[in-house]
Amino acid sequence: MLLDGDPLQDLSVLRRPVGVMVNGHWYDRAQLGDLLKARREATANSALR
Repeated sequence: MLLDGDPLQDLSVLRRPVGVMVNGHWYDRAQLGDLLKARREATANSALR
């Protein structure tokens, strides 16, 4: 996880990652937002069933 600041000084930086490396694949902030949006939509759709 790449952060804009030091989480030892300010834990709120953990809510705004610049990007995350997962299994050798880099996800930037925009991609993370898209993934979270898709997850929210999928969860909302499954709750309606």
